[in-house]
Amino acid sequence: MNKNNGYIEKKTEFTVNIDGLPLFKSSSTQLWPVLCKFSTLNSFIVALYYGEKKPNNVDDFMKDFLTEYDNLKTNHLIYHDRSYLVSIKYFTCDAPARQFLKCIKSHIGYFSCERCTTQGEWKEKMVFYELDCSKRTDDKLSLLQYPEHQVRLSPLISYSISCVNQFVIDYMSITN
Repeated sequence: MNKNNGYIEKKTEFTVNIDGLPLFKSSSTQLWPVLCKFSTLNSFIVALYYGEKKPNNVDDFMKDFLTEYDNLKTNHLIYHDRSYLVSIKYFTCDAPARQFLKCIKSHIGYFSCERCTTQGEWKEKMVFYELDCSKRTDDKLSLLQYPEHQVRLSPLISYSISCVNQFVIDYMSITN
């Protein structure tokens, strides 16, 4: 622990959950909440998107969240006379939300593995057999060196958020 302007300084991490939710069976309206959770607190809403379909632009969707996150990293979170160094531990999202946030191609694409560069084969679904291949890196993602995998540069990269290691891949994405 360090002293920071008279405050005791600690480190804390939080998780982020983003998933799109259809609101009604008879409508195409969707809700996209951005939820955060510190280890000792319940999840709480930090942003909410509502529309006829998923958000169009990831930059617009994440702008306020990323600006506030950058502010917290720079100025720390002050709570009960303590200054907390804040960082994101990981994101939990379903496959479509991960694709949207990371600006990558669909999870059914031939080069859609989020952790490595293996090429899949279509066997009634996308299957990845080759396990001995290069791992994806954030450095190469930031230079758009995966054209078969990336759609564009994710805004998360500018905030030092790892699009490779800070996203949990849900069980359904790897077993279905």
